[in-house]
Amino acid sequence: MKAKTGLKKTKSTFLTMIMFLMLVFITVNCKAQIEYIGKPTINYVKSHDKVLNLKLLYGTRRYGLHLDYSKTWKLDKQKKWFLGFGLQATSFLCKQQLYETAPTKIIKNSKSLLAAAFPTVDEKLDTFHVASGAILMANFYINVMHRINYHHEIGIALDLGGITLGLPVEGYIQSSLINGGGVSDKALPTFFNYILLGSNNHGSLLYHLYYQYWLNDKLGLACSVNYLYTEYRTHDALVFDNRRYRNTSISFMAGICYAPFHRKTNKTEF
Repeated sequence: MKAKTGLKKTKSTFLTMIMFLMLVFITVNCKAQIEYIGKPTINYVKSHDKVLNLKLLYGTRRYGLHLDYSKTWKLDKQKKWFLGFGLQATSFLCKQQLYETAPTKIIKNSKSLLAAAFPTVDEKLDTFHVASGAILMANFYINVMHRINYHHEIGIALDLGGITLGLPVEGYIQSSLINGGGVSDKALPTFFNYILLGSNNHGSLLYHLYYQYWLNDKLGLACSVNYLYTEYRTHDALVFDNRRYRNTSISFMAGICYAPFHRKTNKTEF
């Protein structure tokens, strides 16, 4: 009798434990589902280290398309600051643009890289008028990015160097040293681009301050304010033995950002 009573007590205890564990499991599972629905546990930007951007460009009498791809690496343990490198291509059409004498050795009276800080010799600033043109520039760039939180990122990107292609244009060079004030000439975009310092820059380059907002784990919105260098090289060196003419302008871009290789990870890893 005692054995049977002990067996019954053991069964009762065992069933009670099973019911308790099932109750705990159901409660925890329901709580996890509620937390997931109300507060996603997916870290949307943990693996946004490879990003593709497609944007429309708008500036004064300048319209175009911009495409870039970058790879970033974290700089701090908090994973807030990132350094990246990438390749970007910008194509645009422009109308009624003014290009001024570009070489530093002419407009600053110096061949030094530090001459970018010297005052400009206005008497040597000749102007090349371009009625319309089409330019495609492709450059490698470096960027520094700050991740504000899971959705917001800001950064700055600077072109390092590359090439520019474009259709030949017919322009008008205006100079006080040319009889009659000016003369027409043909030109092409300067082929090689590289960054040095200010007026020492060569070719077509893009600097931009950008903002990215991630809508979900792969897709986001992007916009930027840009400082754009473009440069033409004329067929003839008519004044000061110069063929290079530069235009600098402010433009804006807006579009989408996409993380093609994103993988979902827990927020605890962020």
